[in-house]
Amino acid sequence: MIEVNLLPEDRRPVERTPVPRFLTILGGVALFCIEGVFLLLLISVYPGKRDMLRDLNLRLQQAEDRANQVRQIESRIEEIKKRKASIDKLCNDRRLWAPILYRLCDPELLPPRVWFRKLELVKTKASGPRGEETQTLVVDGYAWAADESDEAAMLQAYLTFVGRLQEPYPQFSEHFAGTPELGKAEMVKLGGGREAAPGAPKQALAFTLKLPLKSLAPAPKPAAAKAAAR
Repeated sequence: MIEVNLLPEDRRPVERTPVPRFLTILGGVALFCIEGVFLLLLISVYPGKRDMLRDLNLRLQQAEDRANQVRQIESRIEEIKKRKASIDKLCNDRRLWAPILYRLCDPELLPPRVWFRKLELVKTKASGPRGEETQTLVVDGYAWAADESDEAAMLQAYLTFVGRLQEPYPQFSEHFAGTPELGKAEMVKLGGGREAAPGAPKQALAFTLKLPLKSLAPAPKPAAAKAAAR
């Protein structure tokens, strides 16, 4: 059956919004207002947070710069410690090398046809509770002759040099303990090429000598040094 409302429009009852729809609309409006308030708060807080972040980045950069400076200072300190240790070692080693090296190159000791290839100071620590350190001067050199096939002349020059090393000499032989220890001696081919000097030999007798050095006396303690000075 169809119902027809024949009342005039001004007397008809007003149609109301259903409760569920009204609650939905009300919730949407409330949510929109909350979002608006949140956005306003975020906009008002953002400049302060941005400045705070900038300040934190600046402090972090300053801390990194200070850390780099500290690392540089620590590296400098380590370098100074190494230099100090080297200087202390040189001060404790009171051996006079000038007379030794000068004598090794003296024409009275070094034959004309003998020259050095390398001088090396080798230190060895003896086993035992005391563990004393011994030093050996290792001499590598060549002996040659005008005639490259004259091995006897090369050997004679080498033996002459060894014999002269055994002769006593002030400020030279007093540094060595005993006679030189003969190492290997063999004929070798020498390199030529553009860098070779004119008239350089192509063959020579390569030899190695070991000169044991006497142990240095322990350095006097400061108190003993002052007493000796008095």
